[in-house]
Amino acid sequence: MSEHAEQLALGQMAFRQTEQFIQDIAISELAKLGKATDWQSKYRIIMQLGKQLPALANEDKTEQTLVRGCESAAWLLLSTKPLRFAFDSEARVVKGIISLVLASWYQQDKNADFLQLWQQLGLGAELSPSRNNGVFAVLSLMQQAQQSA
Repeated sequence: MSEHAEQLALGQMAFRQTEQFIQDIAISELAKLGKATDWQSKYRIIMQLGKQLPALANEDKTEQTLVRGCESAAWLLLSTKPLRFAFDSEARVVKGIISLVLASWYQQDKNADFLQLWQQLGLGAELSPSRNNGVFAVLSLMQQAQQSA
């Protein structure tokens, strides 16, 4: 198998794992987040999701997939035909937040605005400016991929 074919196979596996995680876990946690009344409860959900989101294979963590603008290393694997995402980060909180945004996106029209979904979750006020910048960097790349799909 060629190197390109191996990378493509790894990426496909990452997309499938992410989609399965979103369907099996993240969508139900998104509903719990909506019912949580305090930041500690929301933060616990976010951190659990960050821990459970399948990690990308080391082969998928490349300079091409590295997200610029994140305080901690983060990688976004994407495909535009069809539009698919897989994400990993050294920061569990960012992984959890991106999981929630993806869960919200999967439940809605695939043309939904990622930045608007993030705002609807209402979590930005509780995060540090550097974490917000990292989330924004990831979501901006997702938005660009969506527009070119």
